[in-house]
Amino acid sequence: MTIILFIVDNSISMSQRSNAGTSFLDVAKKAVETFMKLRARDPAHRLDRIMLMTFDEPPTHLKVGWRESLMVFQNELKNMQPTAMSTGSQILSAAFELLNVNRLQSGIDTYGQGRNPFYLESSVIILLSDGHTFSTSQSELAITMSNKIAGLELTMEPYRWDQRLFSVVLRIPGVRSEEKLPTEELPRDSSVLEGFSYMTGGRSFVVESVKSIDAVMTKIADSMQNGVMIRLEPLEEAVFGGANIAVNRMLYLPRNPNKTHFTGHWPLPESFWPDMKSQSVLVRTFPH
Repeated sequence: MTIILFIVDNSISMSQRSNAGTSFLDVAKKAVETFMKLRARDPAHRLDRIMLMTFDEPPTHLKVGWRESLMVFQNELKNMQPTAMSTGSQILSAAFELLNVNRLQSGIDTYGQGRNPFYLESSVIILLSDGHTFSTSQSELAITMSNKIAGLELTMEPYRWDQRLFSVVLRIPGVRSEEKLPTEELPRDSSVLEGFSYMTGGRSFVVESVKSIDAVMTKIADSMQNGVMIRLEPLEEAVFGGANIAVNRMLYLPRNPNKTHFTGHWPLPESFWPDMKSQSVLVRTFPH
């Protein structure tokens, strides 16, 4: 099962027109529809949970939860209007809260008992925006978690190791110009979204023409792999020339075709020794 959460920026700036004559919001809607068609080719899509969120003020930002049908999803997407005023950081915070609200109850994170890669709740957030609320001068996104939801304080980062963020930033000019020659590598965005997406195991895309949206959504659909993201840091004695560079790598988990869940045996140990006198579990950080 994969949870796919679409976040569509429906702020007023998304009503601007591209050089193809369509609004940015229409381009974003088409991108969602394209992804759904591509995802339908994968037999695993039957177990997907699809949700839709916009930049409207909470609690009206959640348009479709995982209990609604595909018809409800399509109607909400079709009737979406560019009227929102929220910021991207606020909506991303709400998205991670939504994905993580039930994890403590389900026990999938097994705090204090080691990290189990085979306890997996794969989640993918696909953000489509014109990037107006994400500054290129920011060093990081201001994602804040609510202190009213039990369990969120047990992890330092807002995301978990089985959650990905793919950011699609629309930067399509309003007038026609010479089209750039296509390249094999789809360009990344220069805003703060790139760094945050990379930390989750995803990436950002910048869309500079309506024609390139299909290639971007195909790339995201091809990246729908089950696994967990870890950060590899070199040992102190292995550092050469003062270059201490950490990298993110995915641990892919093969699924048994006869089962709907993953199987495994050995957890990854916690980063601390157990202390029977401690009254609480130490806060987790991203696995490294």
